[in-house]
Amino acid sequence: MKNSKQLREERSTVDSQITELRKKYEGSEMTEADATEFDNLVERMETLSDDIEKAEKREAAIKDVASRQGQNFNPAQGTQETSKDENTMLRSFDMGKAVRDLAKKGRLDGAEAELIGEGVSEAREAGIQSGGLRIVIPSKYTEKRTDIDQTNSAIQPVTVGRYTEALRENAVYANVPGINVYTGLSGDMKLPVTAKQTLAWATAENSAAADGGANFTKDTLAPVRLTGYVDVSNRVLAQNGTAAMNAVMTDLGRSEAELINTAMFSTASVANAPGALAATSGVLTFTEEAAHSYGVSVPKDLLSAMRTVANDHGLTGNHSYILSTELIADALAGVNVAGITPTITDGGYNRYTINGMNAFFTTGATKVAGTSGDGIFGDFSRVHFGRWGGLNILVDPYTVAGNDQVRLVVNSNVDWSLVQGAAFVKFTSLT
Repeated sequence: MKNSKQLREERSTVDSQITELRKKYEGSEMTEADATEFDNLVERMETLSDDIEKAEKREAAIKDVASRQGQNFNPAQGTQETSKDENTMLRSFDMGKAVRDLAKKGRLDGAEAELIGEGVSEAREAGIQSGGLRIVIPSKYTEKRTDIDQTNSAIQPVTVGRYTEALRENAVYANVPGINVYTGLSGDMKLPVTAKQTLAWATAENSAAADGGANFTKDTLAPVRLTGYVDVSNRVLAQNGTAAMNAVMTDLGRSEAELINTAMFSTASVANAPGALAATSGVLTFTEEAAHSYGVSVPKDLLSAMRTVANDHGLTGNHSYILSTELIADALAGVNVAGITPTITDGGYNRYTINGMNAFFTTGATKVAGTSGDGIFGDFSRVHFGRWGGLNILVDPYTVAGNDQVRLVVNSNVDWSLVQGAAFVKFTSLT
């Protein structure tokens, strides 16, 4: 029995066939043979729509049962399984071909039509514009945490993969252990929140219980749009389409990563973006070292940050440091016990540990060059990151057609939230 994803792909093929017949006879009458074929296609489309509705109900029921039984369930992938044959077919996806087809023919076919059809369905469910000449990449591909390669990937790692690789490499949030990432969201997401509970020893054997305090509240993830565009030469697409799209998608992925880094890890919130983690109500502080001493004052601040969270909140969870690049030299020079135990250990590109905790350096954290660098330390299992509708690219062949270019307008909808401020501490260290 086919799942809803397979049925939607089949319906997408039928839709394309109907569109081709309709365009063939615009302003004229169909032949009897084509009219019969058209009626059969319409009937097939209606049957597939009914089958999709039934399949989605089955999958929703499975999801509900899995949820009540405490099993893990990925809302981006649902209960759908991608077969080996589908993986083989989808590895042939080519972003350059998709752009050229939309710009010149106004439609897609083959693997491009099927993968993008899945993205369009997800975007529609999220209430995001998906009509017209658009390339909509499903969020489960733009949020992959594992490496993309020819053997395991569901898409060929030449264009969309480049976007994912650049996003994962440059977006600190995508590398920090513990962050709760939700993809395929279709509406605002309510998150239950509770502050620390307070208990006390009973004053007598049968004395009344005291109020533990801290009622449950809620926080909400709601989509905030990242947007921009890039103009691509038709000549470049024709002569070297894959390499050109590699460069474009890598640049777009890096750009999105840098925007998210800055908005998430700045000390103050960035205009029009989701709130900075450090600006969350209840985030802890401590008194930083008053004067800079190379290799001494910054390591002391890093240790104080850890102690502050431990004293207030404990160290159970997924704790990490996020630090300004301004602090790298001091952290590398610092020692806990002179000449014996380094403060920082190097595990490769942005894979450090400080005081036994993961540490990530980013230009997104606030700094004053030559003066100070900011940082946060906390439990990232308290951070929730949501994505709606995947990567949405509008192919506009008209606006810059006079320059022999195609404009790619990119939209991505994300949000994040720190649901318990006291699980984090923020600080500014002198350099």
